[in-house]
This record gives sequence, C-alpha cells and structure tokens, in this order.
Amino acid sequence: MSITTEESDLRSILSDIQTRLASLETKVEENTKELGRRKTEEAGAGFQRANGPRIEDDMEVKESGSAAQPPVQTEREGAQMPTEGHAAERPQIPRPQSPRPQSPSLSAPSPPAQKQIPPFMHDLRILCGVCYPKITERSAERPSQCGSSSQHPWGTKAVYEILTGFKKWVRVFPRHAKLRLEIHPSLCRQGRNCDFRGKMNRPCMFPHYQEEENLWVYQAIHRLPRIEDVMEVKEGGSAAQPPVQTERDGARMPTEGRGAASQFLCHYCKMVFVEEWHLEQHLKSPRHIARLNSDQEKQWQHRDPPSQITNGIYQLCQYNESGICKYSGKQNDDNLCDNAHSREELTEWSKRHKYRMMKMEKVREQPLSSFLDELLQAYSSTNSKQEVMTKELPGVDVVCANLLEITIPYEERSEEGSCSKSWEFRVTVSEQKKLKRVGLLYNEHRQHFYLSHPSGEERPQICPGSRLVIDAENCSSYSFQVLFTSDVLGRFHQWVVFDFGTTPVLYVPLTISIDIDIDIEQVDPHLMPAAPSMDLKETWTANNSQIVEYPSERLEDPLYQYLKEQYPPPLKDQVKLVEDHRMSQHNVKDHFHSMLFLEELACKERLKRFSCRTKLEIFDAISEEGTYQRAPDGYLFGKILLIDLPLDDSEASQIFVSRVSFALLKFDESLDVVYQAKILTSKYLDFRARDSIYILLGSRCIQEQGLDPNKKNVKILVQFQLERTSFCEMHYGVDNVTEMNLIYPPANNHPRFPKVTLAECDEMNPRQASASQYILHAHKRLPFVPGPTLIIGPFGTGKSETIAKTMIYLLRQSPNNKILVCTHSNSAADWLVVYFLHPFLLERQRTDPSRKRKLLRVYATMKNPNQINPDIRNNYAIFEEGTDRKVFRKPNSKDILESHIVVTTLANSIHLVALNERGRTIKGFFEHIFIDNAARALETEVLIPLSLAVRETLVVMTGDHIQLRPKVYSEVARKHQFHVSMLERLFLWDKMWHSNNVQFLTYNYRMVDEILRFIAKYHYQNKLVSKSNHFRHPNYHPMSFLTVKGEDHLIGTSYINTAEANAVVEKVRELVESWPRKEWGEQSSIAVLTSYRLQVDLIRSKLRAHGLGDINVESVQNVQGKEFKAVFISTVRTRKTLNRTQIPATSSTGQGPYNEQYYYGVLSDEGELITAFTRCQCLLYVIGDPIALCSVGDCHATWEKYIKECENNFSLYPTGITLELIQQEIQAANQQLSASANTIQPTHSLMSPPLPRGPASPVSGKSSFPETMAPVSAWAGGLPQSITKGASNSDSGGSGTTSSPAVLPGRLASKEFPSPHTSDQEAQEDESGDYFDELEIEDNILRELQIQVKKDSMVNPEVSDSHAV
Repeated sequence: MSITTEESDLRSILSDIQTRLASLETKVEENTKELGRRKTEEAGAGFQRANGPRIEDDMEVKESGSAAQPPVQTEREGAQMPTEGHAAERPQIPRPQSPRPQSPSLSAPSPPAQKQIPPFMHDLRILCGVCYPKITERSAERPSQCGSSSQHPWGTKAVYEILTGFKKWVRVFPRHAKLRLEIHPSLCRQGRNCDFRGKMNRPCMFPHYQEEENLWVYQAIHRLPRIEDVMEVKEGGSAAQPPVQTERDGARMPTEGRGAASQFLCHYCKMVFVEEWHLEQHLKSPRHIARLNSDQEKQWQHRDPPSQITNGIYQLCQYNESGICKYSGKQNDDNLCDNAHSREELTEWSKRHKYRMMKMEKVREQPLSSFLDELLQAYSSTNSKQEVMTKELPGVDVVCANLLEITIPYEERSEEGSCSKSWEFRVTVSEQKKLKRVGLLYNEHRQHFYLSHPSGEERPQICPGSRLVIDAENCSSYSFQVLFTSDVLGRFHQWVVFDFGTTPVLYVPLTISIDIDIDIEQVDPHLMPAAPSMDLKETWTANNSQIVEYPSERLEDPLYQYLKEQYPPPLKDQVKLVEDHRMSQHNVKDHFHSMLFLEELACKERLKRFSCRTKLEIFDAISEEGTYQRAPDGYLFGKILLIDLPLDDSEASQIFVSRVSFALLKFDESLDVVYQAKILTSKYLDFRARDSIYILLGSRCIQEQGLDPNKKNVKILVQFQLERTSFCEMHYGVDNVTEMNLIYPPANNHPRFPKVTLAECDEMNPRQASASQYILHAHKRLPFVPGPTLIIGPFGTGKSETIAKTMIYLLRQSPNNKILVCTHSNSAADWLVVYFLHPFLLERQRTDPSRKRKLLRVYATMKNPNQINPDIRNNYAIFEEGTDRKVFRKPNSKDILESHIVVTTLANSIHLVALNERGRTIKGFFEHIFIDNAARALETEVLIPLSLAVRETLVVMTGDHIQLRPKVYSEVARKHQFHVSMLERLFLWDKMWHSNNVQFLTYNYRMVDEILRFIAKYHYQNKLVSKSNHFRHPNYHPMSFLTVKGEDHLIGTSYINTAEANAVVEKVRELVESWPRKEWGEQSSIAVLTSYRLQVDLIRSKLRAHGLGDINVESVQNVQGKEFKAVFISTVRTRKTLNRTQIPATSSTGQGPYNEQYYYGVLSDEGELITAFTRCQCLLYVIGDPIALCSVGDCHATWEKYIKECENNFSLYPTGITLELIQQEIQAANQQLSASANTIQPTHSLMSPPLPRGPASPVSGKSSFPETMAPVSAWAGGLPQSITKGASNSDSGGSGTTSSPAVLPGRLASKEFPSPHTSDQEAQEDESGDYFDELEIEDNILRELQIQVKKDSMVNPEVSDSHAV
C-alpha cells in the first residue's frame, strides 16, 4: 500500500511534536528530582536523628571490618530524643550496667548530615500498561514513547514487575495508600491466585510474593510511596520523599526534629511506630522475637545446628566416622543426630553460632528488647526482688472483680472445646502517682492472655495508662480487663504489671486451670516422698548375721546349692577395673564376671532405700476387698508398714518387683538373728497403692518370737533380700561357653544368604526365604559360615514367624535335626508352640504316624501348671512322679536325647547346660540353636544356651535392637556397654568388619503405611514396605497429636498428669462411640500407654468410672510384642518438673546422701518411644505437652518431626497450633539468645550406638560413653562472660566482693516459674572460653569478645559457678 506525500508530512509533524513533548517531560523530571533532593536534605536529617542506624548496617560493618560513624542525636526545645525506640520517661529499673561504646557526637553535637538511602535488594522493571501482558518497555531513543512496534505515547498507566528468587518476573503493586506506616501485612492467603482487585475494583491490602512484601517494607521505612522512587534510588538517584500520613487524624509526620520524639523505629525489623507502646507491642510479637533468634537471613549449606545446644560446643559424630550411626547416609531433613556428620558441617555450625552471638551482642548494644523484657531480666537477676517488683504500693489500690486463680471444669467449655475468661481490674491512685503503662510479663502462655485496651488492636500485650483513664480530669482511676482464651487443656500463668514511672513496679499474678481436678495437697500422704527413718550400717548376710531361712516345701535343688557356693555374693571393693578396660577375646570371661558383680552390687545398693525401722501386724487370715485367705498350718500372715513405697518408677522399685522374693526381719537390734519371710507377691501386686506389703512368717520365727494372731505394733527392722539365682546362672553360663566365634565372628566372611526364586519363597517373602534357605542347607549344599546368623527386623516384619516356619522345615527335612529354641519369656515360648509347632505336630501325627516328631517344653519347677496352656501341659511338659499334685520336673539326658525339638527360656536352659551323667554332657547335641527376641536379653543371659554350642552348631538370633534394651542398673557396667545386647553388638560388628551375618527384614505386616513410613524414615536405615491392608477410620488420621498443657506432679518417685488423664478419657470415649466394629473387631484392641506407673493407675480408674474398664492401660515396658488397633500415648511430663534430673534422698546406710535415678520415659529413651509407637496397627494418638517434648530429652528431634507430620496432615489439635508457634514458645521459655540467657545442654544419650567391643575396634583408650550416666540437667550455665559481663566488680581493686550478684536473667524464680538449674561441669566449660580458641575468628568484634572472655575468666573465674541452683 502506497503512502501519499500529504500523509508523510503529517507523520513528520506528529513525530516532531512527540519529540518536543519528550524533551519537556525530561526537563520536568529533572526539576522534580532536584526539588526532591532539596526536600530530602531538609527533612532527612531530623528523621534519621530520631531513628538512628539500622542493625543490618552495623552487621555489614562487622562482617566487612570497616567502621561507620553513628548518626548524631540532638535535643530540640528542651525535649530529649528517645534512643533506640524507648521513651525518655521509662522508669529506671535497677540492672547491672554493661559497658557500651559511646559515640563522641552524643556529647558534642555535630551538624546534621543526610544518610544515603540504600538501594532496594531486588531488581525492578517498568512496563507499558497498554501493551501488558506483552512485555514492552519504554523506548530508549524516545522516552515518551512505548518501545513496541506501534510506538504509541508512553502513558501514565504503567505496570511494575520484580525479579523473584527463582529468576522469574512477576507483577507487583505499590504499597497500599491506606496502610499505616508501622503496619506490615503478611502475605495474602490467596497468593498469586488472588482476584480481589478484579472483583472489588480496588487493590488488595496484602502482598502476594515475598519480594513484594520486602518492597512494601522498604517503601515504609524510607517513605517512598511510589515504585518509581524506589527505582530511582536503585539507579543511583535520590527520590523525593513527601510527608507521610500518621495513624492519628491524618496528621503529617513532623520533620526537622519538631515532634520527632513521637517516632519510634525497630531497626532490625525496619518498622516505624508513632507511639512508644506500638513499638513495645511489636517487640513482644512472635515475629520480632523469631527474627532476633534466627540466622536464616544468611544462606547455609548444611543442617541446622541442634536446638538444644546453645553454647556453641558442637561435636563430630564418632559413630558416623565408623559408619555405624543410625543416621549415616540419610538426607539432611531425615538426619536427627545431634552431632555433626562432617568436618564441613561442624565448621558451619560453629560459624552460625558465632554469627548469632555477634548478632546478640549488637542487640545488647542497641537494645531491641521491650520494657517488659528489661523488667523481667532485672527481677530475675537480683536478690532484692522487692526493689524491682512488689504486690503492694502505697497510694495505689488495685481491685479485681474476679478470683485471681480460676478453675474451669471440662463441662463449661464451649461446643468447639474452647474456654474464655476475663479479669476486670480497677486501679485507683493518689494525686502523686500516675499510671504510665500496664503489661503482661511472661512470654510463656502469652498467646492465651491479652489486654482489652487499646481498643482496636489485635491481642495487645501492653497499654499506656492514658488509654485506661476513667476520670479524665485528675487521672486517678483506671479500668481494663485481662482476657484469656484457649482450646488447650492445662494450667496457665501470667503476671499483670503496673508501671507508675518509678520502682518497684506493682504486679498481680493470675492462674487459670482448665479441667485439672487434683489437689496435690490432698493426695494420700503415704504416696508422698519420704526419707528412710533409720541408718542401717550394712546389709545382713550369712557373713555377719544368723539368717533363719524360710521353710521350703521342697528340698533345694542341688544345682542351685552348687551355684550359690561357687559364686558367693561379691564384696563391695571386689571389682577393680583399669582405666582403659575393654572387652576382648582374651578377657571375655573375666569381663562378664566383673560386669555381673557390678550389677549385683548396684541392685543391692538401691534396695537399701526400703530398709527401715517399722511395725508388723500379725494375723491368721487375710480379708481384703472381697477376698479371704487363711494361713497354712504352722504359718502366720504379716503386714509390714513401709515409709517408702516399693512400687513406683524408680530403679529401686523396678528391682524390688523383679528380683525380691523374701524380706529379712530383725526383732532385737542387739542380736544378730534375722528371720526370712516370704513376700506374698500376688497380694502385693493387688494392693500396690497401699502403704504396706504382706508376708508369710515361718514356724520357727513364730515360735522363737512368740508371735500370736491379731498382734499389732510389733517393732521390727526390715531389709529386703536380693534374689541371686539369676546372677549365679549367668556366671555359670559364662564359665561354660567355649566357642569364641559366636562372640567375635571372623571378619570378611563369605556371604551366607543365597538368592532365592519365587518358587523357593513358599509362604515367605524373599528376605525371609533367603535366611531360611541358609539355615536349612548349611553344612549340606551351602557352605557353613562361622558366627551367629542374625535375623533383624523392625516391628511386625515376621521375625518369630520366620524361625518358626524354618523349624518346621527342619523337622520335615530329617529326624536327625535336633533343635533348641530359647526365648526371653515363657509367654513368647508358649506362643511359638501353640501357634506354629503344635498344629504342625498334630498334622504330622495324623498324616504320617511313623515319622513322629517329639517336642519337649521345659519349665521352671516352681511354675504353676494350672497357668499353662492345656495343649502344652497335656502333650509336651514333664512332671514329677509320685506326687499329690502336678509339679514340673527338670529334664534328664534321656528326655533330651529322645526329643527332636526342645523349647525353653534362656534362664531355664541352665538345666540343659548342667546335665552331666557319668561325665557326659549334651554339649554339641543340638545342630541348631534359635534365640528369639535376643535384643531384650543381656549378653550373659544369651551365653547360657550358647554353652551347648560347638564349632559346627548353627546359631540363629532374632530381634530388633532399635526398641527396648536390657535394663542395667550399674553406672560403671553401662559405661562398659553391658546394657548393649549381643544382637546389637554383633549387628554393629558386622557393619565394621563385614562378618556378613545379618539379614534385615523389610516387609511390615502390622501397621498402616503412614505410620510405618514415618518410623522407618527417622529410625531405620532400611526402607520398610507396608504389606498390611487395614481399614482407616474416616474420622482420624493415622497419626494425631493433642496439645495438653497440664502439670505433672511428683508422687513418691512416679508422676501423674490429671489434665492428660482427662483428655485420654475424652478421646478414648470419642473413639469408642465411632468404633468400626465390623472392620476392627472388639474394642479391647485399644491401648493407652504411658511411662509412669501412677499415671497408669490414674487412667485406669478414670476409664472404669466411665464404663471403659475393658480398655488396656499399660506401661510401655510391658507391651513389647503386643499389638492393638489403636494406641493412645500419655507423655505426662512438662517443663514444670523437667529441669530436675535427680532428686536427693536421705541415705539409709549412714554413708551420706545418694541420688535416686529417674528417667524421662518417651522424652529421653528412644527404644521406649519406638516400642510405644509400634504397638499400633491403624491409629496412633499422642496426648502431651509439645513444649516439653520438643525441648527436653534425646527424643526431641523425633517429637518435632512427629508434630510437623501431624500439622501437615491437619491432625495437630487444637486447630491453630503449629510447630512454629511451639518453637517460638520454647524460645520464649528458654530465652536462649538473650545476651544473658542460660544455655541448655542435651543429656548424654544412652541410646547412642555403641562401638563394638573388641581388640580390633578403631576406638581405643577410654570408653566413649560418659563417666556419669545420670541425665545432665536440661539447664546449664550461662553464656560466655563476655555476653553476661558487668555482673561483677571484683576487678575494681577491692577485696573480691561484689556490690550485686552476677546476673543470669531468665525465668522468674517462683513456684509457677522455677529458676533454671545450672550444671557445675558445664559452667566450668563455659567460664574458660577456650572453645573460642578453636574457631577462626575474623570479625573484629569477635576478637574483642574473645579477649573480654579471657579477661573475665582471669579476673573472676568463679562467676559461672556462683549461680548453680
């Protein structure tokens, strides 16, 4: 198409006009910029003097090593400028002063200087709004035109885009004009899908990208209302800064210092506030505190450091270096190890700690804490607390219309389960006083309490007094409310503080309890802790006393007479180990004998707790709770009153229950005659909550002491006798073992497990079939490989089923296969017989009588036959002949030789080992020895049946070492890894020396996939595959968590938590009402588990009261091997008592105080936690305090992951609870990163994998286990003294006395908020500051910190220890 001359001329004229317009626009823009520069020069100085420097600028200075001059502060018209966001009229709280660098400009004001606005961190671009979404920018040659092909004029409709961290341009909008300067909204919930602008035809008041949020904050801080201004600053120009509207009546913000005192700035969060209370409110906000405690503004390559270690002393994982840490090879998100897994990770953790300490030092120099924080710090760090806060002030009358302590019954909660309460306060003051502010002091539970004023604010925590005035003329009366809301059961505390501009500050404590119905003062006094009433110098033995033994119905077994003579009780100083003692092939027997002696001595020492002077009641019949029983002829019953209950969660009570059968009674202290009495175990267990035990007195005791029925208040001395039989049996087994290859398998063995086809699998999965094929064909078509065969598998993988089916195959294979099966308990042995072997033998007898196989079931002779399964009792057990009633007898050689398979327990296998007829034993008779659940047994227990093995014997062990370990009470024995089972030690040995004897089963047949994946991900190195097809309850996710913030109470040495017990009853009742009987069967498949015996009793009683007595309530220790459709776990413990790890008791031996050991249950014992988790098939529901679970104990990382998993699946209750909020509350409770906070050290884990014992172990010298196995206190010493300096003035030339105590501000020392504990050992580590020497310190400020730490340590090395509680 041709263009005429006239059209060409018109286009030329139009182009000339556009060029001139562009030139005029350019000049206008230049003039506007110049005008903006002048206004900025006039207004910027006053604004910056009021606000001061940003903390990020100072951090940049520290990292770069260069110094910057701080801005100048001035005083205008006699009004002092507020410093760092704090008002000049704040009351002077007495607090130790730390030296701070002062700017010379404070004493000699210099002329104002404008501070350059830093450029925005993200890239921006402006696009043509007409062409958008087509990307067209302004023409470079003609700025007044669009750069598109149409070259239309560049209008006022522009579009702005920002470059995100994913290198993608997205559209952004300028900060909303109606947003107040101090308001920074969070991201819009709709995100990029928000259509508010399209529907409402007005902009959304929330940012939609993180970069857009950063842009809005930047605009507010630097008062840049337009995005063009931001771009001009970034390009090197200076933007015009128009006056900014304040929140009050649209008044302009003053400049050049006039009224500048009304501006308050949080430098770190880059937020400006018009009034001081706005700033105070912000400083108490979770967002501000989280930013102070975080180091995420920097990019890090490795895992986050463990949250429990706050003193910066990190360690390299020695087990990972050997490849035996259970987290070795896992991804960062799945690695829960508290130690670093590489040198690079360790270095980065140290750098991150340095960075946070540098950050906190700057916070200390430029205080970004609120008035409430300073008040709490001052109160916690002084001995003269009445000078800081008091409950009464002259001239002040505070009246509350409600009770200060409120209890809300469960029935008063709303239908949604929430509770709301309020306290109405009225304050009247004299003319001389004026209420400055009211605030809520404590950070714990802060999310549940808030003030009614200032009105219109969201959950305010502080309010100026001027907003509370009733009488505006004389300001003598004030009124407000404290409001409380919570969806959580528990007990909550808060203090309301009233500031009148002077010290002390007035406070009123508030407490509210939701569904806690226990009064600890009204608990049975016999359940309260009590010290033994007397000193018993030594334990009564045959060496120092004449012991009249209880008459036995049968003659004592000659075997046990021999064992007692061969292995007498050890003496106290009999065992002496060299410092670097380690078990090896050359000292195996001596090592195990020493460990058994140590364990026996430890058990005896703990039993002394129950020795006391008490009273004995005598009668000839027992009538209790509907039962009646008469004493046998010649015997009498006795009832011993005990001061200290022998049934709680202490180690002494565990020993009492499992290893005590007789009491020793002394009627005359001047004589050495002691009588043995039998403890009635069944009655004792029935009356466990009582303050007494029942005994049976022998005829000689009755005659010599002249005892009559119904005689009361007989004074006696009582001790309890440790049953030594099990120790003697283990000594005997150790002495008879001969095959060292079973204890130390050869290294670099040939692979033993063959590859199998599907046809060979039969009824097994491939891994089961491979292990079974080796057992069946070793010594035949497969080579025999020395060392035990380990079949290791997590819960529900069919370990016992695998060996049971393999035994059946062996019995089918040949009559010459002789099999010995040993289990840890009688119930496990009976299960193998009843469910596998008995059906096979019956079928075999029916189909092929000529090839009959004989099974022998061996029991202890004292076992009651009536308690045995009738199929076993009638077919496989052996009894004494010529007796009136059935009594089990020991097997003889003929019994064994005629049997194809013998089933017994580890302990009862002693009767097989001891068989010796005419000098012949049955050693080597069994070709196969199976030990089921070997992970629960001590190594010395396993050695008893292994004494029957010879070189060619094929030994098979099964178990799961991740779950419960054997219980060992001797700290020295635990140090030498005696608590590590043989199965676990050999598993680790295989990892290091490749003995190739481990088959790990991975198919799980018990639980739903969600729970299985979680447990496998964090606690097993192999991937587990779910093969179950359970019905899922439509109302429950398989993993759920209910937050309950109750209080745990120590009763004796056990704990109860009634809030959790009530919650358990409620949730169990809800599940029962919706129980899917068709899919899940009977409701008896519900279990409630807890670690504490008294909590078990409490939950049982409450369930029975609601008609739910058929629900299983058990201790975790008692349920291994059991499974249930649904499991509820009550964790019990809270932060209220977890700061104590040991409770001292008065010694009963006259040897000084002793420490009774306590444990944290599922908070600290990973084996117990995994055991509890793995009992369920379909539903796992945990009820507890997440603050305690995520902050204390070795299992804290697992609990964090569990709670996060529940949050992701919307099964974390009540709704609204998140892991982030939990972590913020933990930080608030710990005050970890406060400049003078206490540090938290993790306890030394008893569940850490041990290095395999032996001469070839790569670790030599001292044991890697800690010297003291008692848990370390959760609270430790303070931060290095450079952070807490200023507490002492001993360097002032005085005599070393201090004018005020050193300050360790933390939680308030009171009943509700106990003081943190301090570990002496950790304080000594902290006071030296030597760990700084191991770090590469490049920053100048850190060099100064290091010098100051050393200086403080030399001047006052006792400071760290002076605050141990």
